[in-house]
Amino acid sequence: MVGNDIVDLDFCEPAEHHHIRYLDRVCAPEEADAVRRSVNPVNALASIWASKEAAYKLLSKQLELPHFVPHQFVAQVENHEGAQIYQKLSILYRGVQADVSILSTERWVHAVAVLPSMKIKWTVGEIEKCFFGSRKASTESEAVRFLAHALLAQLGPQDVTLQFEGRVPQLKRKGGGHSGMYVSLSHHGAFAAAAIAWPACGPVPESSDDARLALAKNSEAVCSTCTA
Repeated sequence: MVGNDIVDLDFCEPAEHHHIRYLDRVCAPEEADAVRRSVNPVNALASIWASKEAAYKLLSKQLELPHFVPHQFVAQVENHEGAQIYQKLSILYRGVQADVSILSTERWVHAVAVLPSMKIKWTVGEIEKCFFGSRKASTESEAVRFLAHALLAQLGPQDVTLQFEGRVPQLKRKGGGHSGMYVSLSHHGAFAAAAIAWPACGPVPESSDDARLALAKNSEAVCSTCTA
């Protein structure tokens, strides 16, 4: 299972994001203090928020959580220096821990939460530049689906397709049944992101040259594979 979240940093600049009431509404006290002490409070807040969202998306699939309540997902920031740009955070939800990997650029912060037994492949793309073949994405939701299709094509399985149960994205076999792979989609502001995970004990999906080219055309070339 996997959860991911993307934050467009242009949407985190307004002063109200630094207001004490805003921080106290979305952060636990130790998180709010870490944001205030950070040399880059916008990035710190975006990293904590994205990590909470990614952890919720991961754990909600296991625990069947109906709603996202930010205060219930607490980032373990005690051991981080204020000047540090977060690359990993642990999120605790009622005694259950989710480990989150974070990548940040000058324009966005992306967080991915995955179970220890899973491997992951992810990509971030600018919505205005997301295409599926010659078709340009017309909405944020369409853009993130295009990224997921391109990422799935890169990984190689020919009999797996992106489907939805309600609003929940799933990767299923074309002939029916679960594929053993998991997907998470997100978008915010000008950016979309997709992440696909599969069991670490299983084979790493192969990629064709054509698939790699298709993904490179549709993303910011920040695709990464890691084991959490």
